[in-house]
Amino acid sequence: MDACLLETHLGAADFFQGKVFSYVPEGELVTRIEDIKVYLTCSNEANRLRSARERWPGHPSLEEAEKNLRAVYEKRGKGARELHPEVVADVQQVKQARTNYVAALEMVAGLPQLFLGA
Repeated sequence: MDACLLETHLGAADFFQGKVFSYVPEGELVTRIEDIKVYLTCSNEANRLRSARERWPGHPSLEEAEKNLRAVYEKRGKGARELHPEVVADVQQVKQARTNYVAALEMVAGLPQLFLGA
């Protein structure tokens, strides 16, 4: 979300049709990826930028918030378009783990039970 917010702030219009700031009012976006409910959260720096855009457009605090979020963004070294496939891959792993867990429970239930007495 940090990358989407910063890139949108800098002029990109392809994240949520350029309305990404209106979709993260409380610092997180709840969405579905691969039919799994996912909570995409923002860093404190992204929340500060969001807040500064709402409260003080054109104020120096907006520039400071942008600078701080840009530092976080640059530390990660990847843009939103590069991070998206990684998020999807992570969600796919969670989805597969859930499937594997159900299959393992079914398999264990079918095993003969061993009762030990003291």
